[in-house]
Amino acid sequence: MIWIFDKINLPPTYPRKNRYSMIEDTSEGVTVFHSGRNDFFRERKAVPRIVKFDDKVFLRSFIFGRGVISYLTFAFSSFLKGVFFPGRPKIIVGSCPDPFQCISAFLVSKIKRSAFAIDFRDYWPELLVETRRIDSHSLKAKILFRLTKYLAKKADFVLAPTNRVFEYLDSRGIDTKKVLIMKNLPTITADRLEESGVSEFIERQKLSGKKVLLMAGRANFNSFPESVLEAMKQYNKSEKILQLVILSDSNIFDSLVPIFTSAGILVTIYPPLSRGKYLKCLELCDALMVISDSPGDFSSNKVNDSLSLGTHVIFITPDTKIASKEIPGIKVTMYNDVKEILNNLKESLENYDKLSRKEIKKHIQKEIASQKQLINDFFTRIGRTN
Repeated sequence: MIWIFDKINLPPTYPRKNRYSMIEDTSEGVTVFHSGRNDFFRERKAVPRIVKFDDKVFLRSFIFGRGVISYLTFAFSSFLKGVFFPGRPKIIVGSCPDPFQCISAFLVSKIKRSAFAIDFRDYWPELLVETRRIDSHSLKAKILFRLTKYLAKKADFVLAPTNRVFEYLDSRGIDTKKVLIMKNLPTITADRLEESGVSEFIERQKLSGKKVLLMAGRANFNSFPESVLEAMKQYNKSEKILQLVILSDSNIFDSLVPIFTSAGILVTIYPPLSRGKYLKCLELCDALMVISDSPGDFSSNKVNDSLSLGTHVIFITPDTKIASKEIPGIKVTMYNDVKEILNNLKESLENYDKLSRKEIKKHIQKEIASQKQLINDFFTRIGRTN
C-alpha cells in the first residue's frame, strides 16, 4: 500500500501528467491526495471528493488561492485527511517542488509509522533562482534551501526523474545511496485510449492529406520562436500542408493564432483533454513538437508518452547538452536553427529516416521494463524497513 501527496495528480479521467503512472500500475492499493486542479484543469469542484479507478483511490483535499496560500492550505487539509484516513501504508510519498505538501506527507508518515519518500520533480530554490523568480541571497531562497535539506535528510528514500538530484543532494550534504531514479515513463495499454471530437478531427485532417503536428500542455517558452515559425512556413511551401493542433488553455497559444494565420499555417486549439483522450490524439498525429526555452535535464512527460505510442518527437531547446543526445524517435534541435528544424519536420512528418513506430516503441519498452524492475526492487527495500 502506498500513499502519494501531490496536489496536481488528478484521476486519469482528467488532464494529468504520467509522473506516477509507473508506481500506480506496479503497486497495489495506491491512494493519491490531490487538490482537484493542476496546470491543465482548474475546475476543482468538478472533480468528486473520492474517485476510485481500478484499485486506486483519489482523494480531493481543500485548496484555496494561489502561490504560497494554495501551498499552505493544501498542506494543512491533506495532512488532516491523511491522519484520519484509515490504514497504514508501507510508504508515503511527498512530491516536490512544493515542499509544503512534503511536510504534510512527512508528518503523516510519522503518525502512521510508514516509510517516507520525497520525490524531487523540480529543484527548489535552485530552479527559482535560475528562472529569476527569486534572488539567491533572499530570505525565501534560504528558507527553501533549509526546508528541502531537512526533508531530504529525514526521508527514508529519495525519488527523482533525472540524475541532477545527485548534485542537488550533494549541495546539502545528503546521502545519495537512498536515491531511486524514477523516469517519467508511462504504462499505456490500448484500452486506455479514448476517442474524442479532437481525435476525429485529426483523423479527418490526415484523410484530406494534411500532416498533423501536435503541441500539448503548458507553454514552456515566453515567446514562440521565430525560427520554428519560419521552418513551418518553408515546410508548407515545399511539402504537404501542415495542420497544427494545440491542446492547451495557455493564453500564450491563444495570442499566437493571428501570427500562425498570417503565416499561412493552419492551427486549431482545443482545451486540455483527459489522459485517455489525449493519448489517442498523440497516437494519431504524425509528430509531437515540444519547445522549451529553459536549459535542463531531459525528463519530459509528453515526450515519453509520445515515444511509448511510437509517435515521432521534435524537441527544440537552447541546451547543447540535450541537443547532443541521440534517442530513437526524437529529433533534438537547437533553438534558432531554422534549417535543422525544417529538416526535422520533414524527417518526422514524412518519416524520411524510415524509423517505424514499432522501432520507436521497442526502444522505450526496454526502458519501461528496466524501470519496472527498479520499482519492484524499491518496494522490496521498503518491505525491509517496515
